[in-house]
Amino acid sequence: MSFRSTGAGHGRVVRRDSGVEVPETNELSTTSVLEGQAEKVLAMPQHKPADIDLFPSMYFYSGVQLTLRTEGTYPRGSAMSPAPPGPKPTLSQVKSQLTSFLKERFGSNQSEINTALATFSSSKAKSLIPDYRLRAAFAALTGTSLQPAIDYYLNNTDFFSLGPIAFGSLLSLTAISEADHSGGHAQILISARYENEPWQLFVALLGHELQHSQSQVTLADEAITNFELYIEYAEILAKHPKLAYRDTELTRRLNGDVQALLDARHPGSARNVIVAADGLGLFPGSDNMAKDIWSDYTGTTGGGISSAPPEAKTVLSSLLPGIHLPKPLNYDESTAKLFEHLNDTYLPPTTRLRLAVLLQLVTVTQIAHKLGITGAQAISKFKLQPTLKIVHAGQYSP
Repeated sequence: MSFRSTGAGHGRVVRRDSGVEVPETNELSTTSVLEGQAEKVLAMPQHKPADIDLFPSMYFYSGVQLTLRTEGTYPRGSAMSPAPPGPKPTLSQVKSQLTSFLKERFGSNQSEINTALATFSSSKAKSLIPDYRLRAAFAALTGTSLQPAIDYYLNNTDFFSLGPIAFGSLLSLTAISEADHSGGHAQILISARYENEPWQLFVALLGHELQHSQSQVTLADEAITNFELYIEYAEILAKHPKLAYRDTELTRRLNGDVQALLDARHPGSARNVIVAADGLGLFPGSDNMAKDIWSDYTGTTGGGISSAPPEAKTVLSSLLPGIHLPKPLNYDESTAKLFEHLNDTYLPPTTRLRLAVLLQLVTVTQIAHKLGITGAQAISKFKLQPTLKIVHAGQYSP
């Protein structure tokens, strides 16, 4: 079957409503007092970001606006542009960057670092991903929720072959990445528009595209795999928070993905879900009034159904421990609803709260007021000082 998936920010439906605030409920799954307090803050009604310029505004290509919808963006924000052309980093520089990136994630766990570097240097990876920037992003999937995609891509023995990963021109000019299955194999493309962005921003995109169905990419597939992309990038941003302040088009689009993740929940709940018809909205203050991720991608179509690839079961088993997964596993609304049981340990509440502060979705004042403490106590309790230092700097530094 021939098809293309233009993923990572493509296929959403704008829905305009009037927001209604719903009283909070006491839904807390505390593993500790601190985590419980973080959940209490995260369960507050969604707030408009304090700085909309951290998120997407409009997309332009050669001066022409590329979209007729805001796709969850803030059109009154400042203009965006991709990272400008510059000297391409050398292979040695990228390998050094990858090593530093992995050390920030794994600390003294040299075994995991060596595993990722071995993936980067493997002959199979080199043949399939000749661009060493994209190969570094692929290797950096190690230790994340979408790590199973590494083995699946390198050692796939299914009838459905996997092709190269490369930069290229996409079917949709507004898409970030794409799985092109039209040639009988899956070629993963990252938009050449973003070729000058830091390779660290491509990690979640590759994990997302490798999770697509092998037979047909439906809107249900897009909703579920994009939600996984949001999780993946949130994991990366939690370890590498300075990436949020690069102030490039791709950075702002990915920040918007994390915003959608943190705001995708039932009223009064801190749990992030895909399906929440009662949700208060993913993008407060935006023209996009989608209440949940499911409707943001599927609208009223039902989403469709397609078969999930083999590694999807491993990913879901990690994210949804103890939950029975259907056989065969499909991308459909019933699978999306399984994310009601998303395991908080992928990003504990305190980590998600720091991300909310990083993206200025929640302020120290709001935290303090909710918990009945002082701002200084809130900063100390949740170890917010490093995050606030980045926010106050307002710019990326190496």
